[in-house]
Parts: sequence; structure tokens; C-alpha cells
Amino acid sequence: LFFVVVCVLLLSTPHCSSVIMAMRGLTIFISEIRNCPNKEQERKSVEKEMAKIRKKFREATKLSLYDKKKYVWKMLYMFVLGYDIDFGHMEAINLISGQQWSEKQVGYLAVAMLLNENHEFLRLIINSVRNDLLSKNEDIQSLSLNAVANIGGRDFAEALTNDTQRIFNNSQSRPFIKKKSALCLLRLYRKFPDFLNVDEVRDRAVTLLEDRNLGVVTSVASLLLGLVSSDTEGWDDLVPKIARVLSKLSSPNAGREYGSEYLYYSVMCPWLQVKLLRLLQYFPAPENAEIQSRLNEVLDKIVTDTSPQKNVNRNNAMHAVLFEAIAVAIHHENDERLLSQSVQVLGRFISAKEANYRYLALDSMQRMAEMPNLVEAVREHQATVTEALKDKDVSIRRRALDVLYEMCDRSNSKEIVNELIMYLSGSDFTIREELVLRVAILAERFAQELSWYVDVILQLIQLAGDFVSDDIWFRVIQMVTNNKELQKYAAQTVCQALQKDVVHENMIKVGAYCLGEFGVEVEKEQGCSPAEQFELLHSRFGTSTLQTRAILLSAFVKMRNLYPELKSEIEDVFTNLSATMDPELQQRAIEYLAMSKVINADMLDAVLDAMPPFPDRQSALLKRIRAQESANADRSVRAVRNGDDEEEEEAEVDFDAVAGQAGASRTRDAQPAASSASADLLDMGGDDQPSQAQPAASSSGGLDDLLGGDDLLGGAPAPSASAPASAPSSGGGLMDDLLGGGMGAPAPQQSSGGLDDLLGGGMSSAPSGAVGGVGMDLMGESGGEGSAPGDTSPPSAEKLKELFNNFMLNTEGTIYQSGLLTVVAKVNVQGSAAQVQLVYTNRTNAPLERFVTIPQSGAVQLQAQNMQGTLPPGQTVSQGIQAQVGEAFQDAPRFKIQFTYQGQGFTAEIKLPLTPNKFFSPVQLDSQQFFQFWNQYKNPPLEFMQVFQSKERVDPNHASNIIGRLGFGVCRGVDPSPTNVVAAAKLHTGSGAIPCMVRLEGNTAKQAYRLTVHTANGSATAGCRNVLLPHLSKD
Repeated sequence: LFFVVVCVLLLSTPHCSSVIMAMRGLTIFISEIRNCPNKEQERKSVEKEMAKIRKKFREATKLSLYDKKKYVWKMLYMFVLGYDIDFGHMEAINLISGQQWSEKQVGYLAVAMLLNENHEFLRLIINSVRNDLLSKNEDIQSLSLNAVANIGGRDFAEALTNDTQRIFNNSQSRPFIKKKSALCLLRLYRKFPDFLNVDEVRDRAVTLLEDRNLGVVTSVASLLLGLVSSDTEGWDDLVPKIARVLSKLSSPNAGREYGSEYLYYSVMCPWLQVKLLRLLQYFPAPENAEIQSRLNEVLDKIVTDTSPQKNVNRNNAMHAVLFEAIAVAIHHENDERLLSQSVQVLGRFISAKEANYRYLALDSMQRMAEMPNLVEAVREHQATVTEALKDKDVSIRRRALDVLYEMCDRSNSKEIVNELIMYLSGSDFTIREELVLRVAILAERFAQELSWYVDVILQLIQLAGDFVSDDIWFRVIQMVTNNKELQKYAAQTVCQALQKDVVHENMIKVGAYCLGEFGVEVEKEQGCSPAEQFELLHSRFGTSTLQTRAILLSAFVKMRNLYPELKSEIEDVFTNLSATMDPELQQRAIEYLAMSKVINADMLDAVLDAMPPFPDRQSALLKRIRAQESANADRSVRAVRNGDDEEEEEAEVDFDAVAGQAGASRTRDAQPAASSASADLLDMGGDDQPSQAQPAASSSGGLDDLLGGDDLLGGAPAPSASAPASAPSSGGGLMDDLLGGGMGAPAPQQSSGGLDDLLGGGMSSAPSGAVGGVGMDLMGESGGEGSAPGDTSPPSAEKLKELFNNFMLNTEGTIYQSGLLTVVAKVNVQGSAAQVQLVYTNRTNAPLERFVTIPQSGAVQLQAQNMQGTLPPGQTVSQGIQAQVGEAFQDAPRFKIQFTYQGQGFTAEIKLPLTPNKFFSPVQLDSQQFFQFWNQYKNPPLEFMQVFQSKERVDPNHASNIIGRLGFGVCRGVDPSPTNVVAAAKLHTGSGAIPCMVRLEGNTAKQAYRLTVHTANGSATAGCRNVLLPHLSKD
């Protein structure tokens, strides 16, 4: 587009127009093309003319100079129309070396439009361009400067930068050469800064700021912005010059001094004023009182005199200068009256009709809210800023959130946090993650009551659990662990939260930790007895992810030691999981079960004692938010409170002040001596060492590996909130061990004996049915058959089927992977509605262009966030999809992804991971209830029956585990045969819940099953079949 604009500008010059008008053949050709009745006729005319030009160029020696120029002009016209020109390049290059200006003009224009900066032909014209740069004819110099700026690659920059510098430093040049040489140097510096010697142009650039031609000053200001943004050293004379120029531009006589042609709707050269004001933000406030006074006078005049006008163009010009002037005032921070006046001006703009004004006002007010002396002035506009959270423009909502975040302090923290939480429930999902993060930080920073902080975080999990990163719930657990007076309240609160029908996964994680560690403190409260606590957690086990189940098992083993009445029930859980197909859960179950048999009671109490206080560390949330602000900040904006961060951190609530109280032993009798006993029994340090969990050096199967040690909440870096799925650990991370992200194979057995051997560190007794590495496959991390990045072959149907089937057992994982693209999904279901978050990753070194996704709705209605554009190399982008089940269905909805890679189109059709079991809720029935419903739906299509070979050995425990993970409630004691499994569930749809029942009869002799499904809907029956067979049948 830029080259087309260049062409139009050149064609519009009088000299060029007269040349073209004199070329009769060119004007006739253009008229013929414009008079074509349709596109097909135009194409035929163009192809005919191309063939004619090719023939003429084969006999180039016989062509006159006139014909060469005419044919190149025709080529350019056809190129502008959109036709590919793959010939005539040498003829165009030869014209550059001609003597006449008209030859050079068409030659340079053709090269600029037809060749890119890396084309090998460009090396042939470097000497010609250098000769033109050194020419005494300034019109020819102008053409060569255009060429260097617009098409010059590395070869041009290396060979011609010095010549361009000499032209720029020539004080005898005409204004248009000064402008072009300044902009040419700017382009070269931006692309190849090493070739420009800044010291040689510095003095000349500063001098030209006072040139009487404002066009020259504007071009030089652009060059200075480019140079100063990289390095501000050595520009001591620049600020006084800028102050003088701004003073002249803002004076009433500016129009007479510089000429009325630079007045834009009564504003003197607003673009130049914006550039100069932006330059000032790279330097500290001047120490010279006279210069500072002159600048303050200019800024005060801009802020005072700017008022809304009826003319839109004048408004835009005035307000562009105004916002930059306010930015300078904020940066200098030395005129409190000016700053207060600026706050009032910005307050009016926040409620303006124009979205751009609202955005800029909020952006500026955010920076002002960081200044202690303006806090009260900014706070006057809190209601207006809060109202901006409801703006339809997401960028304005983000800025409003930033302003509220900055203006929050202890006096208004509860009010602002409550406003943000109320807004959270109806907010757009594109802003929820950032909103949750900021609310969590405000609650932590300004909490005057620790219970309020816990309530806020649990509210966030309940309202927007998908957007609550691990950092957030890690932090709240750290606070609860380190503050003894908070532990009972937290345990009671999560116990009540877990009693709700719909509980988010993160709430289950927090609840498992708090009840496992501190549940003993609320065992006498109503609804919080040990049996009720265990039931609350165990009822969520079947529908939880592998990561959450690992945490639940750690909670169960602690509850088993605290409450003897639960011992047999919890050991049954561990026994059932000893043959599970996931190695992480299998190892935990076997080790936890072995602990009670090989360790004496005192040792067991020490092993399962309460977690010690976490070591003091900076909040990971604050690190994340500061990293975001640093990445998004304008480079010209300097921090205005370098010294306030330390004061702010000192003013934060000292959550860890009572850390020494939190590590007390935790038994029903609460014997204080157990803590020191545990340290002695485990030989974890001398008497003078603090009672803190030490990070393990390796995951060899020891105590830290079993229970997570200190690393549950921060011993290892927290996973990124934007990561689509955590990568499997190689076995060295305690966080991965505790949360189920690693343990791809059993830990190696130690030959040195000790506690690791007692607990089965070598896993020598693991059942043969478990296969190492299955846990990783279940999470969908194994990828697409090892396809290398950049491989354009599609993934195999078998691999896509494997990924899809694995996802049925999980809520997140990879659903598609090729050499070009990876798609990771995360599903959150409530009733008949679901939210799917898809994360696309470009695996190549080139962009995926024209990236479009096309959902295909059916029984499951899909509403997807718009996805169109380019996916940069190595980058990821997410897409949200809302799904609603209208009626029973049997197959997952399909989804098309289309994109272009290196000019070639690709289409990937995948299944969204919305299988019928995602909308199941488990149902527990006794024998009478089960057969009452079972007998109501006997005949096809409500009934399905099939006999098949078992995928694994016939094992009712294994089959129950699979069916439970698919969303059914396993009904124990219903079928009299011990090898049979019966289960029931409700399929939620928009028209109501559909009962679904399953009976699986096992034949150990033939290693076969007979599956029978009864439902109230034929499509639901087929859906249950499609969900169960891939995980049970061998074929």
C-alpha cells in the first residue's frame, strides 16, 4: 500500500503528468483498461499487453528510450491493478543509470514497487544510487534519497549511510532535501542502527530545530525521537532548544512568523508540538529555572486554553497537544497547580462521548493516581472511573481497571474491591484474568482483616475460577498456613463452600489443603465433622482432574492419621487406586497405604504433621503485575515514584509476621511437643534450625516427594496463567510431584535403605497393569506423533482419535497437533452450558496468515469469539467458545481451522472436546431405584447392548474407575455379581435432564465385557455408547 501511495504521489507531480500525457500509447492503454466491461475482459487485455511488452524487451537493443519508459510505465500500471509482474526488472534497473530525470524517475519507481529489499538485483544499482546522492542536481538527489529510504536493505544501509549523512549535514541544501535526508536517516537508523554514527549528526539535528521551515523542523523532530529513544546521553542542548521552539509555536504571532500554511484549524503545526512534547518525556525536568519556567508557561497555556470546539478536526488537533502536555507535566512533577488542573480536565474527558478521549484520559489519570500528592484529586473521580468499567470498548475497561487499581488504598480498598467483584460476575471474559489478578493483589495489599482477604479470594474462585491462576490460590494457602488465627476460619469457610452443588476445581484444591491441614480445628462445628469433611472431598474426587486428585490423596492421608474412625474408609480409597492406570495416583496410593503398615505411630505423626510456615518471599502476584506494567509501558514514560515502592511494600499487611505460630503440631489433642519430636525423628536439622520445610534436591521418593514439602506454594516457579497446559516434569520438581504434573515413571529404588525404602520409593510392588507415562498421555501432552515444527503433513487420524479419547477423561489437554499448529483446550461445564478455552500455538518460524476458525453447530449450539488475522511465529493466541446443549446428542461438534502458511492454504477439521459425558452429573441409586428406571427403557433405540474384548484385563475396580471418570456415578451393591459394574448419570440439556444407566458384565475367562446402556433418549444412548467403548473395548 505504501508503494502504491508513492506511485500515486509521483504520478500526480506536474512534471510526471506532462510526461505521461505525452506518451500517447500509455494513455490509450489506460483508457482501454478503464473501459473494459468486466474483469475477464480486463484480464485478457492485460495479458495481451504483457505478451507484447515481453516480445519488445527481447529486442531491447532496438528499443528507443521513449519506448523503454513507456513500457515500464505500462508495467507499473498493471502492477497497481493487482497483476503479477515477473519480467522487465533489468530494463527498469537500466533506466536508473540514465542521464535524464525522467529515466531515473520511472526506474526508481519501478524498483521501489517491484523489488523487495532483499532482492539480488538491488546490488546492481548501489553505485548508480551513490552517484545520484552525490549529484549536484537536487531533484536527482531527491529520487535517490527516496530509494534508499523506501527499498534500501542491509547492503544499501552499509554502503550509503555515510553519503546520506553528508547530505544531511550540508547546510546549503534546500528545505526539501533537508526533510528527505532526515527521514531517510531515521529509516536507516530504525532498521540498521549500527551503520549510523549518531555523534556526526547530533549537532546538526539540534541546530535544525530552529530552522524557519517548520516542515524541516517536523522531519528533524521525527529523527530526534528515533535517536533519543535508544540513548539519551549527549543531548544536553536539546531541551533548551525544544523549550524555545514550543514557546514560539504557542505565541499569538506564530502564524505570522512561520506562515499560515502551517495552521491546522487554528492550531499551529500540532504534529510538531506533539513530537516536541514527546521528546521532553525522555529527559528529566530541566534544572535551569528560566527554562523550566518557560516550559511551565507553555504547558499551562495549553491546558488552560484547550476547550471543546464544534469542529471535530480542531478538537482532535487541540486534544492531541493537550494529552502530550499533560504527560510532560506528569513526567516533570514540579508544578502542583498545573497537575491539579490537569486532573480536573481529565475528569471531564472520562465521561466524553468519543472513545479515544475516554481512553487517553484514563491512561493519563492512571499515571497521576501513582503520585501521592494527587491521590485525593484523583479519588474525586472514582465514581466516574467505576462507571467506565461498563464501557463497551474493552480497551477502555482495561484502563478503568488500571486507574481503580492505582487509586486504591486502605481507606477505600473494601469499596473498590467490592465494586470490582460485582463487576466480575458480568464482565467480558477477555478482561477477567487481569481483573481477578488485580483484585487478588488489592485484597492482599490492603487487607485490614485477614478473614476479609480469604473471603475475597474464595469469592474470586467461585465467580471466575477458570481465571484464578495457581499463583492466587498458592498465595492464600501460604497466608493461611503462616497465620494461626486464620486457620480455623479458613477451614470452616471452605467447608461451607464445598457443600454447594457447583464447586470450581480451584476451590476443591484449596478445600483439600485447608481441611487436610486444619480441618481438626472445626471438627466440632455443625456440618464439619470428620466424616462430613471426608465425604465433601471424596464426593468431588471422581469429577476432578489428575492434578486435583493428587492433592486430595495427600489430604486423605492426613485425615486418616487424624481421625481413626475414617481409617478403613480412606484405606479402601487407596486400595482401589493401587491399580489405577495413572502412575502418579497409583504411586501415591501405594505409598500412602504402605505408610501405616511399616512406620510406627510416632514416626507417622511426625511425617503427617502440619505444614511448617512458608519462608518469607515477595508475592508472586506483585511480580506478575509489575512485569505486565513494565512490558506494556511506553518507553518515553519514566516511573514517577521510584522511591515509593519500598514504602508501599512496608505498608502492606505483614501476613508472615506470625509465621512462628503456624507450625505447631496438629493432632486432636494438639500436643505441642510433637513438632520438635518430628524434627528429631526425621533428622532434618539441629535444635537451632528454624522449623521450615527444606526444598528437596531430587524426587527420589522421600518425604518431600510424598507430601510436597515446602514447594506446594512457591518453592518452584509458579506456572504461567496463560500457559495452555503444564509440561510434564522429568521428576525433579516437587510442585509437579504434588500436583500430578510429573511422575511419568516410578521413582528409582534407593539402595541406602531408610525411610524412602520403607515407603516403597522404588515402586517394586506396583501392579503390572499400570503403564509408565500414561499420566502424561491422559493430559494430552504427548503431541502429534513427534511431527517436527514446520512439517506440513497432517497428523494421522489415529493420533487425533487418541488425543480426543484421552480428553474425555480430563478437562484440559491437547486436541490437535501437527508440524504447523498445536491446539490445547480447557473445558468448564455447568449444567447444560459449557465454556471452552482454545489456545492456538504456531509451531513454525513463519506466520500463519488468514487464520480463521469456523464452528459448526448442531445439537450443541456454539458461539465463538471472532478469530481472524495472523498468528505470529512461535506465538499463542486464545479463543473463547460458549456452548449450550439444546437436546441429547451422540457426537462432539466439529470445528474448522483455516490458515495460510508460506502461500499454501491449510484446513484442519477437529472435534471440540464436548462429548456427552462432559454434561453428565453422577447419580447414586440403590438396587430398587436402579432397576425401576432400568426396566422403563428396555427397547431400542433406548437400549444398546454389545459384547467385546476388554482393552485391559477384566477388573471391576479398573472398570469402575474408568466409568466414574467419564461422569457416571458407580452404584455399588446393586449387581450381585462381583465382576459386574452398574452406574447412573443425568445428561443435562436445555430441555431437561435425561437419565442414563449402564451395566457392564465381565467374563474373566474370555477377558470380555458385555455393555448394556439404557437411557430415556435414543441419541443419549448412542452418546453413552460412543463415550464408553473407546475406553473399554480392545477394538
